[in-house]
Amino acid sequence: MDINSINIKTESHIVTPESFDVGSAVGVDKRYWFIAIVKNNTEKSAAQKLHKAGYDCFVATQKDVRVWRTGRRVSVDRVVITSAVFIYCTECERRIVVNEPYISRFLTNKAAASTVGGRPVATIPEVQIRNLRFMLGHSDTPVGLVDRTYGRGDRVRVIRGSLCGLEGEVLVSNEGNSINIKTESHIVTPESFDVGSAVGVDKRYWFIAIVKNNTEKSAAQKLHKAGYDCFVATQKDVRVWRTGRRVSVDRVVITSAVFIYCTECERRIVVNEPYISRFLTNKAAASTVGGRPVATIPEVQIRNLRFMLGHSDTPVGLVDRTYGRGDRVRVIRGSLCGLEGEVLVSNEGQSELLVRLDILGCAKCAIDLVDVEPIR
Repeated sequence: MDINSINIKTESHIVTPESFDVGSAVGVDKRYWFIAIVKNNTEKSAAQKLHKAGYDCFVATQKDVRVWRTGRRVSVDRVVITSAVFIYCTECERRIVVNEPYISRFLTNKAAASTVGGRPVATIPEVQIRNLRFMLGHSDTPVGLVDRTYGRGDRVRVIRGSLCGLEGEVLVSNEGNSINIKTESHIVTPESFDVGSAVGVDKRYWFIAIVKNNTEKSAAQKLHKAGYDCFVATQKDVRVWRTGRRVSVDRVVITSAVFIYCTECERRIVVNEPYISRFLTNKAAASTVGGRPVATIPEVQIRNLRFMLGHSDTPVGLVDRTYGRGDRVRVIRGSLCGLEGEVLVSNEGQSELLVRLDILGCAKCAIDLVDVEPIR
């Protein structure tokens, strides 16, 4: 699954309705979605037997293409949630089904309080089942299951890989042993510094010089020649031409920006250079008589950014908006158009649409960030 992404979840808390428990549901005709646990690799055969017995059930599968060593491509139904068969029935019918030899048990709700008869049997709300089946049937990317989610603001440290040791804030959960994080990246102006009071102060700060698009590298070269410490946020990338030739290039990650380390006095000199348009100001700060203060970047953020650019095995991107846990979003285009959910964690570039199944984990699939909009 692409790590450039964000997660959304639909309302999906697994609940046991207040009017339903194992003891009181006998003879009640109301139907619920239960989760029958079966042996691994027997999900489809168990579902077939239940269908023959007249039960409404399904296995969480998704169409997938497998390529054999011979090059033959075969379409298969990949089981997304293993050892589980979703069955729609009454509690009375469930008690009959559980005695079938191919059914191991039914999933219980461990989050609920235990009673004399044990924990209540878990049920899945109808809206979650619809969302899950819609995702399985319409997603153009693989749907997966995760057993843990990270929330926006959770502090993490990379413990292995090329970014080992980097600390940051979770943006999005991801499959396997990798997650996407962001380093602290809020542009701030230190309380002790503003445009008026910094004249003559020797302390240096990281400023952001705004230049014309596609002139970032040439502007940085001119600043280097003038003796300034500066850099452009670039990352090594491989481009493949039509001829098949592969060329390594320095891709500019943050366009029209040159980071420069200097004093305020030096910055006032640099801003007069013809190839410098202006310096970025801090729009979050209060405006003064002289205008808004010039934005500076803390040293720790610059170190983290440069470390990420130099060591990341995946493309680094920039987003102008982040979504936080609890933000409501709607898919506005594509095969999942119309599906509503709740943002779990923000990400750069793309997103992962996530349907939470609290007892089992979360079903997720990749979706592009431009395909969602916030719900007010």
